[in-house]
Amino acid sequence: MFKDYLLNRNLVRFSIDEISHYKERDFLLKIIPNINSEFFPPFHLRYIRVADELLQKEFLNAQVDYNYLVEKSIGSVVQGGYYSIPQSTIRGQNIFAYDEYRFDIKNDIFADNRVESPFNDLNISVDYNRNPEDIKEPLFCQQGKLDIDCPYIYCFNVGQGDSFLAITSVGNAYIIDTNVYSRNNANRFCSEIKHILGKHKLDTDKIKGLIITHKHLDHLRGAKYIIDRGLFDIEYFIINQDYHHPTKTVSDLLKSAKSIPKWINLNRPCKFKEGNTVLEFVNPDSRTSTNVVSPDINDSSICFTLGYHNTSAHLTGDIGYNHLLGKMKAYEQSILKVSHHGSRTGTNKDLLDEIKPQFAFVSAGNHKGFKHPHTEIDNLLKANVSSYTLSKKVKQTTYYKLDGSKIKKSYI
Repeated sequence: MFKDYLLNRNLVRFSIDEISHYKERDFLLKIIPNINSEFFPPFHLRYIRVADELLQKEFLNAQVDYNYLVEKSIGSVVQGGYYSIPQSTIRGQNIFAYDEYRFDIKNDIFADNRVESPFNDLNISVDYNRNPEDIKEPLFCQQGKLDIDCPYIYCFNVGQGDSFLAITSVGNAYIIDTNVYSRNNANRFCSEIKHILGKHKLDTDKIKGLIITHKHLDHLRGAKYIIDRGLFDIEYFIINQDYHHPTKTVSDLLKSAKSIPKWINLNRPCKFKEGNTVLEFVNPDSRTSTNVVSPDINDSSICFTLGYHNTSAHLTGDIGYNHLLGKMKAYEQSILKVSHHGSRTGTNKDLLDEIKPQFAFVSAGNHKGFKHPHTEIDNLLKANVSSYTLSKKVKQTTYYKLDGSKIKKSYI
């Protein structure tokens, strides 16, 4: 029988990075072990299956796709929580075999084993009191003869995660999330971005802003490596620092990001212009910016519309559709980056009717536990969007040109 090396330790220590509805009354915990790992690729992660009764009621109430009423919730499983579980509690069980083991009130391994996280994600000694509107400063506005006169959105195939490149009409580039698994993978990713910037006759080293939509691993994996190696000259680091999620991966990233000269704590709606490109940030807001008011970190995602005349791109992180309704307006032509990898939590018919996108892009991998995109969302997009692209089927970079009157989709 296979023996997981993590279970050979006297204490099994980990953070809960993400909690996702698995099936019926069960949820799947994505855990980040307390081990030395540069990227925490998928084979370094583990998953644990738990009954809903172990979760916090506040978290369960925030799940838009969950219809069961929990009579008793003990709250021993906490998103972002850090646990140190003795071997004697596990008693030889392979707790990570989620198709075999399920934990509920009767066999709760989490109760009394939550301890203070050794990782810090809030007390970072940097100045992040700048206003988001200050980003409009044209310090990195590209000069000279550019081969760009309108915005572009590049959607990378990064497996079960997100990563995008937005270039505004004045030539400023923003990386939105990263999900690269190794040094070779990260170097190829950065080389592709440099190639794209060069194609537009932009400075291949300059990035106006690195935007981390929220603190989940699959949206920041590899960003630390990119920063540490100085692969780009990044002016702004943009993140919602009000949301507490003290995992090792978050702490390591924030320490590295201290080398980026300007931080923006994007914790409220705002907008600014770059030439004729309008970047309008609609989330987080007062209902979603912290873990006190928003039990699910997905709902704290930085979401924004990049608008250019009559065309737009809606970039949504992993937010639940109930927090996005009423925040994004329809344009004559638009692309929707479908929230949460096509999960049923991120999109519904009302949202599509409100935004009316002609294009939709889903970034999703093949993890059997998540099964993204969910079948009903896959069918919903096929029935309501003219051009629907799924990254794991296309397996190449998709990009969209927003020329102000129409959107053109192409591939690299």
